[in-house]
Amino acid sequence: MDKGRKQRNQAIVDGLKQHKVLDDAERIEAERAKPMLGAHARKAFEEGLAREAFSDQRVTLKAMVDEAVERLREAGEFLTEHLRSRRDAIRPGDSTTSRAPQSPQQDDEPVAGPSSPSMR
Repeated sequence: MDKGRKQRNQAIVDGLKQHKVLDDAERIEAERAKPMLGAHARKAFEEGLAREAFSDQRVTLKAMVDEAVERLREAGEFLTEHLRSRRDAIRPGDSTTSRAPQSPQQDDEPVAGPSSPSMR
């Protein structure tokens, strides 16, 4: 019984080896007929994998970018409000002015008051 199993297993191994030899021969013959076919097929396969991987991650990447943009917008609004409150604390009379953002140079320039009657 053991001898029969060993012969059967050896026959399977031999059959698989012959199958591999035939597959290799067919592949070599196909490569000779069209030498770049294997490279083209491999490249197309790899490109397909890359497209699929990027497609799978596209939704996640978009969500991350959207979240980053929203956080930057919120940070800008927070900073603007903070700077306005600091300006109002330093120059209480400016709180009635428009809420339009000013450049730092505009805030540092001296404000000309009404001219005195003697200077007219």
